[in-house]
Amino acid sequence: MKTIETLDISATDVTGQNEVRVNSLDREMTVGELLEALVPRMRLPQHGNGGRPLAYHARLEREGRHLHATEVVGDALQSSDRIMLQPTIEAGGH
Repeated sequence: MKTIETLDISATDVTGQNEVRVNSLDREMTVGELLEALVPRMRLPQHGNGGRPLAYHARLEREGRHLHATEVVGDALQSSDRIMLQPTIEAGGH
């Protein structure tokens, strides 16, 4: 039996207005690597107020949970899954 080496998913921002299809996604990459590729592709802001770099995390809609950056895509996602990219909000600080 042949294992499928890639999968197809969709990704959206928090508003749901910005959605992209991700075809032939490498199952061996980490969720963190996927996010690094998706943020510029989706033209999401990379800096917040005051010029601080924004970090993003992904929420897997099928399971209603946040994915860890170290999770392997092939273990966490299935074809046709949809993830939502959200900026990580850090309270306080300067």
